[in-house]
Amino acid sequence: MKTTIRTLLRNARRPGYLGVMGRKALRRMTDRRFARHAPAARLWAASQAQPLESFLSELDAELWNETQEFARAFRDRARLRLSQANVSMGGGGAWPLLYFIVRHLRPSVVVETGVAAGWSSAAILGALEHNENGELHSSDFPYFRLEDPEPHIGLLVPPELKSRWHLYLKGDDRNLSEIARAVTHIDLVHYDSDKSYIGRRTAMERIRRLIHPGTAAVFDDIEDNFHFRDSTMEINSPHAVCEFEGKFVGIIGSFLGRS
Repeated sequence: MKTTIRTLLRNARRPGYLGVMGRKALRRMTDRRFARHAPAARLWAASQAQPLESFLSELDAELWNETQEFARAFRDRARLRLSQANVSMGGGGAWPLLYFIVRHLRPSVVVETGVAAGWSSAAILGALEHNENGELHSSDFPYFRLEDPEPHIGLLVPPELKSRWHLYLKGDDRNLSEIARAVTHIDLVHYDSDKSYIGRRTAMERIRRLIHPGTAAVFDDIEDNFHFRDSTMEINSPHAVCEFEGKFVGIIGSFLGRS
């Protein structure tokens, strides 16, 4: 679906749109020195990575089998839903990993940034429902390239799972501040929005006071810069890198038991 000037102008009238897009553009401009490290960051990630399947099956083979069953069923439903909606909103990150981790850790509060069609949101919510516990707080901003973006955000999330879901649509800066006032702690963070070094760092600072020693974090596309590597060095926490569909995802958490 091609972006038109009319679509851009219409979306520009949405409350907060110009502020969100302006901050994003400014961060990208000031982030150039970090972006130059992308080739080296990719080489680093590749040197640390292991295939997602072997990593998860080693953690819990039985749960990995369950995850694969969920993934097969969900992937078929998601592709059908997207074809019916006739929209393109990008990929869904390492959503099988998210299902596995939520089932494994049984978190009470999960926070994610970046929803789009809702691959990761549906996987997290499906696992929370299986656990019979927990809620998901998701931060996003209407996809400006679409004519009418709001109805498409999280379109893959089944209606029966939405009782556990809190969706915020004002952009990460405002959303994460609201989430920080709505919860007392965070057990799992999934970051998949502004991939710039500064964007990641700013987002994590907004929720830092809610992170406790048992909090786990998953970062998508860590090959874009050295944010993930630097974060693991700063906090000296157990971490791992997995390759999924040609990209790299970073995981931090005491449940890994190694660094």
